[in-house]
Amino acid sequence: MAKRYPALGGDRLPPALAWLFGYLEHAHVHVDDVLGAANRVPPLTVSALLDAIEMAGEPKALANPEMVAAALKVYIEGLPEPLVRHEQYRALLVAASEGDPRARVDALMRVVDALPDAHRECLHRLCDLLVQLGGK
Repeated sequence: MAKRYPALGGDRLPPALAWLFGYLEHAHVHVDDVLGAANRVPPLTVSALLDAIEMAGEPKALANPEMVAAALKVYIEGLPEPLVRHEQYRALLVAASEGDPRARVDALMRVVDALPDAHRECLHRLCDLLVQLGGK
């Protein structure tokens, strides 16, 4: 069974999740470093990195972009609840099906703005990371 990580509660990301995002945002990663990383990095290596983050908070010596990308995927999958809860997911689907592009963006923004703070921050940072990767 996969390890469960702290729930996204309150207004801040858990420190380990914030560290993973920060590393990838500043490491000048490339798409090849991220896509499929979870399949290439052994689970014990990912666990060791996550444990080191939780204990030391700054395990840069252990990290490389591929390992951190794999750890980010494992961490998000190990959250006790999804990033976007089921009822909000349905609202996102309805908003995304809006015919008028302006109305669609407004509806999507309303749903995302209604997410709890930490969920919204995690989703924004994940989307920003994907945009950053898409520009390379």
